[in-house]
Amino acid sequence: MAEIMNSPHNLITQTNTSSTGQKLEAKVQLSRPRRQAQRWKNGVVGSRTINYWFNNNLGHDMQLMFMSATQAWAKDTCLTFKNNHSVGSVQVGFFSRGGCYHQTHSRGSWLNAGCGQLGQITHELGHALGLGHTHNRHDRDNYIVVDWGNVDRGFYDIARMNPGMKLEVYRNQYRPMTTQENDNYDVPYDYGSIMH
Repeated sequence: MAEIMNSPHNLITQTNTSSTGQKLEAKVQLSRPRRQAQRWKNGVVGSRTINYWFNNNLGHDMQLMFMSATQAWAKDTCLTFKNNHSVGSVQVGFFSRGGCYHQTHSRGSWLNAGCGQLGQITHELGHALGLGHTHNRHDRDNYIVVDWGNVDRGFYDIARMNPGMKLEVYRNQYRPMTTQENDNYDVPYDYGSIMH
């Protein structure tokens, strides 16, 4: 196994309470010197503006949290973010399904900010920007071992909140991509990535 990459860049601590009342703490790294990324289309140079807008049902506190997530991405990238309700922009809000996730559709993409945690919103914003999970890299088996028993147990917890979800769909979130689907651009595996 490769040595875990530690970095002092912007670690924050989140404290959550589990269903059993146990306090859970997680360190979330908001900025990294390198990220696995997808290249912009040919011809795109310099700064890139990402438009977003807030759904009417998203409260002020969640808007501020989302804007903190955009600042985390903007700090170490060539991206800027602008509140601009236009076609193709990222819609941010609470939607019919609970949870925190990103989905792409024909008019752009939307991010359900139902998680209420900065690290999760920053992660889902990464998906809206085109980033995949670090644990799906084509070379991930050189760095991590996926315990499929834990994946399956995790599915049953999530399936209670999302009736109709299929085990195979959930398991696909943990499968490695092929080299045709994933180019790491020689970026080392990042154990501390917000996209893990």
